[in-house]
Amino acid sequence: MAMAPFDKLADALDCTELGRFKNWEDGQLYRDEIFRLAAKALKTRTTEEWIQVLQKKDLWCGEVLTYPEVVENPQVKHMEVFCTMESEDYGKVQVVGNPIRFSDTPVTYRIAPLCLENTIMRY
Repeated sequence: MAMAPFDKLADALDCTELGRFKNWEDGQLYRDEIFRLAAKALKTRTTEEWIQVLQKKDLWCGEVLTYPEVVENPQVKHMEVFCTMESEDYGKVQVVGNPIRFSDTPVTYRIAPLCLENTIMRY
């Protein structure tokens, strides 16, 4: 729903109160009120139902996932978003991989140094 025109959002959420906001500045000035009105309307249906309604109205939207849901998401797995590295101090560590892939020069990863490791303390 981010950056949706207020008239389209009011129509999609069946919330006439949102219709009084007209421009980008209104979105900034009345952000908290707009959020309250939208949150109230969104409680009336499930996430799946709202996604269908909003997509039919050509409003950009998507489900917000928890971290475990992101890790288990089939598309995230297919794209190999996460990779596992071995740390001497922490064992296996899961990190977000580089989204850019090159066929001739694969990305390499290394564990970041511990806090204050490889630094010089100066007073």
